[in-house]
Amino acid sequence: MRKRYAVFLSLAILGTPDAEAEEDFNSGNSYLEPCRKAALAEHIRADIFEAMKIGYCMGTVETILSVSPSVGVCAPKGATNSQAIRVVTRYLDQHPEKTNEDFRFLTRDALTEAWPCRNRR
Repeated sequence: MRKRYAVFLSLAILGTPDAEAEEDFNSGNSYLEPCRKAALAEHIRADIFEAMKIGYCMGTVETILSVSPSVGVCAPKGATNSQAIRVVTRYLDQHPEKTNEDFRFLTRDALTEAWPCRNRR
């Protein structure tokens, strides 16, 4: 049952990439700065839209970490959400050519690259 829930949750968060992004809302471009603020806890004066993006960034990272082995992410023991968010922002900084892509997939790719599962069956 738990595995079924993990698969469902990972599909829900990862979804399928849209052919067209509406107003860049789902791209890495849209979430780079909010994630940076989430990682540094500098979101004290965020407007409501930015606060929503910060929460979305945090929630996306947390969700992927919670189903991590099923999507190829094996975070080290004791890894925090803040560390994972910094991994994502570093990935977005290092791959500006990808930041127009869906943020959910970029998050998964960043975490998989940083913390791949070595002995996956």
